[in-house]
Amino acid sequence: MFKFNFITEENDRDGSKAEEEKVAETKTEIETKTESKPVNKHDECHEIVPSKEQTERDYFAPNLVATLNSITFHEHKVHHVSIEDIIEKLAGQFDDISCAEENHSDLIAGIYEGGAKVWECTETVGEYLTKTTDGTKCLIDDFRNSSVLDLGCGAGILGILALQNGASVHFQDYNKTVLEHITIPNVLVNTKSVEKLQERCRFYSGDWTNYAEKTEDGEKFDFILTSETIYNVQNYDKIIHIIKTKLKPTGVCYLAAKVHYFGVGGSLRQFEQILLKEDIFETESAFKCNDNIGREILKITFK
Repeated sequence: MFKFNFITEENDRDGSKAEEEKVAETKTEIETKTESKPVNKHDECHEIVPSKEQTERDYFAPNLVATLNSITFHEHKVHHVSIEDIIEKLAGQFDDISCAEENHSDLIAGIYEGGAKVWECTETVGEYLTKTTDGTKCLIDDFRNSSVLDLGCGAGILGILALQNGASVHFQDYNKTVLEHITIPNVLVNTKSVEKLQERCRFYSGDWTNYAEKTEDGEKFDFILTSETIYNVQNYDKIIHIIKTKLKPTGVCYLAAKVHYFGVGGSLRQFEQILLKEDIFETESAFKCNDNIGREILKITFK
């Protein structure tokens, strides 16, 4: 038989001190556990400022350029460093990357969130934004002089695509290691300009709740691009809060995801239902692809 330690009106009238003391003990125990709960260092939000060493490194030397990988979206090409080589180099130096390598996993909640991989939906968004609609114009043309948040950026492919087309970009990823050793080098490789990186890019690591709190300065974005970020149902409220607080009233969020994340729990329709409960958003299925694994781009705007 379970007994919950609530003080009832009858307890109070009888002047029962035993129940009150029991409740007080339970409350103290909970508070003590809460206070002693260790802080996950990966959750903390940090703005990553590219180091002098990074900006002085010759990212355009022939021996490096020869080893670059690239993704072509119609007429737009985005280069990226060899992620496999970077991972091999970093394994053993950083606990997040090392843990992922040891467990042969792309996702370890609270430690590593898959940033060192170019996911399928990232390429889907790139193709969608660069496809011409009338033979001459494509959506990426609208990014000139805009502000963009690449949420859960990983290698930074979508943010770099926006940067190449005249936008200013916040690159945000859970893992500081990914930003420092993959994202920032990729930006430098593509922009060929330290000045452009310093003037038009900012980099933030950490949990989305902490990112939202750290950047509560009124800055909002014309576009939010996010790919493969809804696999964890527990993060839905965090993502929705970012869209709600960081998207301009006239802005657009393009959220790309697999329709179902088998074995993890997330689904696009479930996320959309929770999003629409806010009753301030409207959604449109901007693109669908059903080959092998169903993928979709959800266009999110304010009503």
